[in-house]
Amino acid sequence: MQQLLNTRQNTNLMALVIVIASILLSSLVSHAQAISENRYLARKIYNRLTGTNLPIDHPTLTEMESHIFENNLFAAAEVATRDKNFFNITVRDFASQMSTRDETIKEEFNDFTATVMGVVRDNISAKELLVGNFYYAARANITLANVQEFNRPIEDFLESNNHYRTIDRIVTGDNGAYYSLDENLPNNNGIYRKVYPHEILDRVDGQMAMGMANNANRGTVEAHPNPAGVITSRTFMAAHAFDGTNRRIVEYIFRSFTCLGIENVADNENPTDMIGRDVSREPGGENDEFKNSCQSCHTQMDSLRPAFARVNYEGNVVRWANIWNEQDDIGEWDIGDADSDDFFDPETGVINKMVRWSDAARLMDGSGDPIGLNDGGGNQRSDEERSDPLDADNLRALPGLDLRIAGGEGGSAPEDNAPIPFKLRSNNNANASTFGWRYPASQGGKTVPAGLELEGTRIRHLGQWIADSKQFSRCMVKRVFRQVCNREPTSDETDLMKDLTDEFEVRGHKLKALFQRVATRPECLGE
Repeated sequence: MQQLLNTRQNTNLMALVIVIASILLSSLVSHAQAISENRYLARKIYNRLTGTNLPIDHPTLTEMESHIFENNLFAAAEVATRDKNFFNITVRDFASQMSTRDETIKEEFNDFTATVMGVVRDNISAKELLVGNFYYAARANITLANVQEFNRPIEDFLESNNHYRTIDRIVTGDNGAYYSLDENLPNNNGIYRKVYPHEILDRVDGQMAMGMANNANRGTVEAHPNPAGVITSRTFMAAHAFDGTNRRIVEYIFRSFTCLGIENVADNENPTDMIGRDVSREPGGENDEFKNSCQSCHTQMDSLRPAFARVNYEGNVVRWANIWNEQDDIGEWDIGDADSDDFFDPETGVINKMVRWSDAARLMDGSGDPIGLNDGGGNQRSDEERSDPLDADNLRALPGLDLRIAGGEGGSAPEDNAPIPFKLRSNNNANASTFGWRYPASQGGKTVPAGLELEGTRIRHLGQWIADSKQFSRCMVKRVFRQVCNREPTSDETDLMKDLTDEFEVRGHKLKALFQRVATRPECLGE
């Protein structure tokens, strides 16, 4: 009997334990579910902004969760944008795709990417990326043990990518010294930590440029004659401003910063006065093809390419033919030795492929024999003495502009390095509506109506027009959306993209805030 009672007591006790355990477990599960829902959302936002995941109990997610409890998703996103992976993965890939021709993320760290990263980190208006006279580089007080790159600024910044390549491969030891990952680290029993670029980048005001090389040195380094943010970065110029007529760089400026191809800029209603002489007016013997096809693209593209008339990427360096030979005052551009004539016209400094006047025909006399630019006494030959077989129109360095007299009679030094005018034309209503061209804020910021033109003489002017346009803002929103949400916006999300674009502009074109806004949208989170 006693054994039976004990058995019943044990059974009742076991049942009580099971009930209590069930209650506790239910409570714990319920509590865990409440936490996991918010943690899951925090982790999803973190993943969108950094491209990586964290353990569910990570302190970063705890901080983000606290903001989510307060229904402040933007503050939660701000926590994620402080993370190294936001800069090292998300922002870096975002910038790399704009810097390359094929929009690949497989690009080593460079001046373009560094500047975009710095602008995002420092909360600078994205418009400055197209107009600013600055760049980002490693802090001046950083010295690397056994590494020479940081001690040679000319080679690092203008003749190679060494500076930025080295930034990407730095570790620091417990003694505070920095080391390149390419070097053998000293054995001091220290613990080495990877240093990420955004941690050591500083803004440097005043871009540098290099003139043509001569027999005495590699080229004169001076203040940049025509700075325009990342457009005039070594990386962007190397990708688009080489061995050509500078049509490519015009095309890719639109592709990178407006997300539209040159066919969207085309305008068949524009005049043809700026179209280069190298474009046939009768391709295949038919003028109709020129009017219906070639003209529409070239009238806009060729009207803008004079902005880059005196720049060429050659020999691993961006060369600027901008130094006038004031000492001799012979009316020629001081662009170095004879080999430079392969790239620039010696009298105008304009890239040869942009100058019909620089054809070999101008160096032939009437009999077809070669002649020089100067006679035996060092004096320039006149046009009559050259007996150029080209007609008067083809003697012009660029259509509509004779650069030989840009500085006045006698070939005197041109004022301000003879800036070459170019035009952004908006005769077509569709073109004006698509891009939303606007006058600068200093001129009221109003929309440029169809039928009017914007005129400029500096690359910065072109950068300013694009930065001020509505389409630049739309493009930045589209690129951020694609980067953060891992997909293209759909046709049903037109209103969403418009709202994000309007907010981007109202809040001062700040990219970091744009990343945060996009990452917290239900459409991006998949809710």
